[in-house]
Amino acid sequence: MLTAQEDGTLQSVEIVDVNAGLRVAVLNVGRQAGARVGMPFVVLRGERAVAELKVVEVRDKVCGAAIEKVEKGVSLKAGDRVQVTRN
Repeated sequence: MLTAQEDGTLQSVEIVDVNAGLRVAVLNVGRQAGARVGMPFVVLRGERAVAELKVVEVRDKVCGAAIEKVEKGVSLKAGDRVQVTRN
């Protein structure tokens, strides 16, 4: 499960799990990589931003991010590339 995922860095972030019902995505970066509560991210498909996330919980190697906006017709999934944006 999560232990099989490669640890991310703030320059290389991926979704490792999504709970659509709770509107939360788990990212492969955590406290050790510099993630912090309130940090904003975008989910990319190619070079296009398709969703906006905001970190709500941080653990050592992963964090949980609230799914704030998603383009119509887009479903987030494990393996999606994520990029930190400015605060």
